[in-house]
Amino acid sequence: MKKIGELFLELRTTRNWTLKEMENASGVRATYYHYVEVTNKMPSIEIVKRLSIAYDVSPLIFFDTVQFEGVKK
Repeated sequence: MKKIGELFLELRTTRNWTLKEMENASGVRATYYHYVEVTNKMPSIEIVKRLSIAYDVSPLIFFDTVQFEGVKK
């Protein structure tokens, strides 16, 4: 499974978006987005909502494919 930062990076780079282009499309600050890419911290529901609209994906992708630190299955 992917970590949230890996998913963020994959979504952005498969569209060939710079951080600035992602910011313009979603309204999520590039610095915050990059922070999540690097630290794997889970963003708020509001951020997930904005990104799912910008990337035209289900918001569930952020929860279904992500490995949470310290959570055992």
